[in-house]
Amino acid sequence: MRASLYSDPQFQAKYPMYEIIRQQLTDAAVRPATPAYQAVSLRLAAALSPVTKIDPERTADDITAQVQKAVDGKGLLP
Repeated sequence: MRASLYSDPQFQAKYPMYEIIRQQLTDAAVRPATPAYQAVSLRLAAALSPVTKIDPERTADDITAQVQKAVDGKGLLP
């Protein structure tokens, strides 16, 4: 997307949140190029949800083990 688009009044009128969108695109980070990314992401999400059930020490150990399993290709789902 061209940066000049964000200064177009028609675009701004149609997308009042244009500044937030522009900032998010500017600050976006590239996801790691690894086949394990999705498996790691799923395992992290499962380990950290719900937040109220997190025991920091146990959760840290669990996440370490889960990420290693994902990197080793041991299953796709947590």
